[in-house]
Amino acid sequence: MNINNLKDLDDETRKKIKELKKITHKNKEGFTFADAQFDIGIILMDKGFLDIAINEFSKISKYDSLELYFLSKEYIGDILKKQNKTGKAIEVWKSIEKPSAPTVYLRANFKIGEASIAMGNIEESISAWKVIDEKDHPILYPTVQLLIGKLLIQKGKTKEAIEALAKINVERNPERYAEAQLTIGKQLIKVITRQPKKNINEAKIAFSNAARYFPYETYCYIQICEFLLDESTYMFGRKLQIFFNKIVLIIRELTLDFDDLNNNQKLPERKLAHYTSVDTTNKLLSIDIKEKLPSSFRLNTINNVNDPSEGKLLSNYLNEIKEDSFAVSDFNENFHAFVSCFTFNHDSLNQFRLYGKKDNQEASGVSLVLNKDFFQSTNTLNVMSFVSSLTHIQSLNDVVVEKEKILIDRVNDDSSKKINRKPVMRCIYIEPESDYVYLAQRNCLTFYREFSVEERPEKEWSNYKEGIDNKTVKVKLLLAKLKMIYKSLKIKHSKYFEQHFDVINKNILPLKYLIKHSAFQEEQECRMVYITSLNRPEVQMDFGKFLYVEYEPEVKAHLDKIYIAPAATQYQPYLAKLLCDTNVKIDLSNNPYRQT
Repeated sequence: MNINNLKDLDDETRKKIKELKKITHKNKEGFTFADAQFDIGIILMDKGFLDIAINEFSKISKYDSLELYFLSKEYIGDILKKQNKTGKAIEVWKSIEKPSAPTVYLRANFKIGEASIAMGNIEESISAWKVIDEKDHPILYPTVQLLIGKLLIQKGKTKEAIEALAKINVERNPERYAEAQLTIGKQLIKVITRQPKKNINEAKIAFSNAARYFPYETYCYIQICEFLLDESTYMFGRKLQIFFNKIVLIIRELTLDFDDLNNNQKLPERKLAHYTSVDTTNKLLSIDIKEKLPSSFRLNTINNVNDPSEGKLLSNYLNEIKEDSFAVSDFNENFHAFVSCFTFNHDSLNQFRLYGKKDNQEASGVSLVLNKDFFQSTNTLNVMSFVSSLTHIQSLNDVVVEKEKILIDRVNDDSSKKINRKPVMRCIYIEPESDYVYLAQRNCLTFYREFSVEERPEKEWSNYKEGIDNKTVKVKLLLAKLKMIYKSLKIKHSKYFEQHFDVINKNILPLKYLIKHSAFQEEQECRMVYITSLNRPEVQMDFGKFLYVEYEPEVKAHLDKIYIAPAATQYQPYLAKLLCDTNVKIDLSNNPYRQT
């Protein structure tokens, strides 16, 4: 390797590599040849010189250091996977020997399992993960068992799946245990056997075991179990089960996936903007103990939004009401929605004109661009975490098994009045008078603003558009099926539909505030939603003015950029002062605008 041929390598790094290259096999003490080569490989990998990094890692032999030899193999596999050479990566990982490097061997098998799934080889994934034993790796084991269980479900091996999921210990990993129990419950009520009541009662216990981490889902499924246990309502329960499953699938499709980078650090939807006023921005970014600053980011009551159809469009859609008529929703203090709005359009003149006005002057606010860490990771288990624990509903506590009470009491601590990270979901825009369905998304202009001509913005846009179009097709199909099931419940089970209409309303609760009128489509809105009872301690108010909940993550720590609206440019130096201890970039809006 000729270091001088490596372009874009800074002088300090170049010097460090030269020093490491001086260490040869003749060194008998201190830093060894293997240590030096490994460090060189890591440096080159971090700097993006992947092929050269592989070459440097490969110079380490078993005789130099068994530990670093196999650790280098792991990194070589990682690089090959990053280069989309998945088959070769698996081959390298398979060459790692357990007796010589047990920890690396277990990690490699976990990676083999992940890579095999990407290649559609479920059997190889299961085989790779099965070698990971609880004694060898107690931290990784619950995750692996959960994955094995889900793969076995895909293959139709329900009994084996439940056995795998049941191996997860609640004390080792309560979150994974809860997800396993939720999955077991879903399988038990889905399987039709000669002992349906036994299955359903076992499912109720499994759901109750998952209640702390999946309060809303388990509440809905336990209600479904009650219908399934009664012969007269059994078919109604089955239909309701399918209906709720569709709701869950739609929410999963709408939730932004910030973790799926696909080896592309410029994930198109990696950042979202929130439009607000300069005064609010000052409160969010200033530090003043006396004034209790910085202020927390807020989710405000749904009653404050400017769309009169909020929360009502989904009901119109399901009931096939075509006209733009919206009956006043019944106020429900137990299920009140708080929202905060974000958008894919970081520098939008229209949104600057509408939102964040100071002294009622258009385009006088700012756009706060927040990075993905401000929101709940999609690796977090509970996609329905934005529906609160529903502690006012007693039916959950009636079926909670004794061994779980300690866990539930421990995590239901209300000492903090701030809510933790929540997922953010794209809105669905619907035209009531037609079957028009559109998902919030980036527009073509944003790609041309982000990418230079050399980076081919039209190609980036085309790839993105293909993905979002496929997602739109999925959501439209799921919505159509949801409407069909709802109609069946209403017509074929009319008696129970009327008696248990409140149950159906609770089932659609997570989706109703993500449906917006097509008239607002230009906003390309994504939402953070929190649904809870007004008697919860996190719900705060300034009487007659604001009803809100506070969000735990700080804005300043997750701020990526600020755009200043055309009529707010005088605030640039003040914002720069507030952010002088950060690397946050401040830009003036690219949009021309003359204040009238």
